[in-house]
Amino acid sequence: MKKFLIVFVSFGIVASFLAGTGCGGDDGDTSATAGAAGSGRGDGAAEVTETTVTTSSRSKREFVQLANGICKRADANRVQEILQYAQEHQDEAGGVSGEELGIEAFRAVAVPKIPARVEQLRALGAPEGDEQRVEVFLVSLSRIADAPPRLLLRELQRSSELARAYGIDRCAYA
Repeated sequence: MKKFLIVFVSFGIVASFLAGTGCGGDDGDTSATAGAAGSGRGDGAAEVTETTVTTSSRSKREFVQLANGICKRADANRVQEILQYAQEHQDEAGGVSGEELGIEAFRAVAVPKIPARVEQLRALGAPEGDEQRVEVFLVSLSRIADAPPRLLLRELQRSSELARAYGIDRCAYA
């Protein structure tokens, strides 16, 4: 039981990503997000030169509302599923730290569902003029699924920053 409590506390970092309780919102600055992805800063940021997201007739406000709804529904049971996974696999973990077990649980439960979420968000279409910005976020979200364990938290943080900058707080994991 004590070992599970340690796992649970360490796992709180990853579980908080899934709660979708971001803060902040739309600050009106549309240049920061697109610039961050194609910044050439050498840190593996997604480079987007053309977008595959379609343009919709939705306003930014409508898009944000719909996107937040998609992410909220997707995360409804995720925290419980991750905690259950961690509890079921804690004995197999041996000398693995609680944080490592939490990351493994996140990878096993949440990561496989990310591509479907990306496609749902892509299907909304971006508000006119925001196609590049939405695409940069979707590429960043997709990168979480491909991130090696040591880079997972960094990819989560990057995707979350992009989501919050656009106002899609429920799609932010960190």
